[in-house]
Amino acid sequence: MASQTAKINGAVSSSSSLVASEPTSQLAHRTTGSRKLTIKNEDHHVHVQPVGDDSPLPKTTTIKSHISGSLLSKRDRSHYMSTLAAGVGSGALASIVCAPLDLWRIRMQVWGDISSAKASTAFQEILEKEGWKGMFRGLGATLVTVPLFWGVYFPLYDETKFYISTNYPEYHPSVVHMGSAVFTGAVADIICNPCFVVRTRLQTQALHQIADHQSLQATGMVQTAKELYAQHGIRIFWRGMTANLIGLTHVAIQFPVYEYLKKTCRDRHADGSPETAAELLVSSGLAKMCASLLSYPHEVLRSRMMDSRAATAPSLIGTAKHILELEGYKGFYNGLSVTLLRVIPNCCMTFLSYEMIFRYCKEAFATNTR
Repeated sequence: MASQTAKINGAVSSSSSLVASEPTSQLAHRTTGSRKLTIKNEDHHVHVQPVGDDSPLPKTTTIKSHISGSLLSKRDRSHYMSTLAAGVGSGALASIVCAPLDLWRIRMQVWGDISSAKASTAFQEILEKEGWKGMFRGLGATLVTVPLFWGVYFPLYDETKFYISTNYPEYHPSVVHMGSAVFTGAVADIICNPCFVVRTRLQTQALHQIADHQSLQATGMVQTAKELYAQHGIRIFWRGMTANLIGLTHVAIQFPVYEYLKKTCRDRHADGSPETAAELLVSSGLAKMCASLLSYPHEVLRSRMMDSRAATAPSLIGTAKHILELEGYKGFYNGLSVTLLRVIPNCCMTFLSYEMIFRYCKEAFATNTR
């Protein structure tokens, strides 16, 4: 038997059932006599708690509910595998659909450090020489990097949120979501930063070749990684980590806002049904836009540090001073318009596809285990 903390919300009813579920909005029902009990914490995790017919039920209290080992092990298997599949699948789908916008965003962020000429001139030259394929440069690296990142992020975020909300029910949901997002973001960034460095180099390779008046030549992900290691050693793959860690403010804003908007939409459904696709699109889009507007400069700093061709790793402060001297404060917002344009399809695609794949996988796993 495993012990975990939950909130009781509800009252006794003459024709009711015991409500139990995992942290989704779909509820499984069990009856116990003529009494009704809903055990739910503030993060909408609902669990089974047997109740005798003569037991008094307060409307709101905190208890230690004993959950059977089979229920927890079921969550460990099916729930985790569902979040993993949904994270990888949503990352891959968004990578393919939004590749051109993502490439344009990265190039806009680093262009001010490469040349003083207009970025549009370089982009036109790339299109003339490479055609539409040039807008998908680095797609192979993106298809490795982004699904890996979300494959790490979503399952770990979900498990961290579940652990904190069930063991520390006194914490406000926003604190739970913020802490989970920051912790998970730090772990995912450390694991995936080498892939992001290689991807950034591949995406900006053509810009450097044009600035140096070289012919455009594309290299692969493995070759680029070998060249970086040979020239700079293993530490090159964690360039930009300081900017990444500062950038955790991004997810600290995005995920609490997203969870709050989802909860608001879910609470509007009297039948307890999950959020609609339109509600998920609006929630994810607004959350991402808020986070981007408030924390965007770190993205420019990170891209510049990852793209730097200097023999010694650039410091965060040094990079910020360099941008300020050459481009002014506007330099910290290079590519913001493209980023906001990218926010709608990319983030909405990622989060919507994650939720849909997650629900499908949960149903599939539940069917297979019957």
